[in-house]
Amino acid sequence: MLQLPRKCTKFIPHVQYQDQPLTPLQQAVYWTEYVIRHKGAPHLRSAVLNLAWYQYFLLDVIAVLSLVANCIPVAVYCMFRAWIRVGSEQLSIDCQALCHGWQEVS
Repeated sequence: MLQLPRKCTKFIPHVQYQDQPLTPLQQAVYWTEYVIRHKGAPHLRSAVLNLAWYQYFLLDVIAVLSLVANCIPVAVYCMFRAWIRVGSEQLSIDCQALCHGWQEVS
């Protein structure tokens, strides 16, 4: 393999691309004939063509992510609300005990 100095390589086209057995036109003709010869070459077709429309647009993934994104704030809200209720019950119990304590002393 030809080793060129590093500073010279930027002026010379890539040697890798020059070492091709076919010209771009010949490659285009080859692949066109290949597709015709293999009746459309179904093994070269994209797998996207076999997806349902909701999978193609990722609606199933979006639905799961939005469900999770909506459940987290609802769960936090419910926990906060339960925490407030428990705190207010404790506060009312403390107030009642304090009031009864004052009545006994008086």
